Amino acid sequence: MNEPGLTIDGEAAHWDHRDEDDHWEQPGILFRNMNEAERAALFANTARQIGGASRAVQERYLANCHRADPAYSDGVAKALGFG
Repeated sequence: MNEPGLTIDGEAAHWDHRDEDDHWEQPGILFRNMNEAERAALFANTARQIGGASRAVQERYLANCHRADPAYSDGVAKALGFG
């Protein structure tokens, strides 16, 4: 499915997000800007959503969280009950 056309004036280019190597900086910045209540909600919501996934999927998710911010992965791991 293609995106709908966009009428513009001047030159435009398509940005290929797949060429980016850093997919963790922006989530890390967002996480660090959250207050404690927002982080607690993020941890609980994430654990609820991936709690039924296989351990391998959960561990892969935690590795990505860690790349954004180690405290992010620590909080999600704790919410998942990882020891």
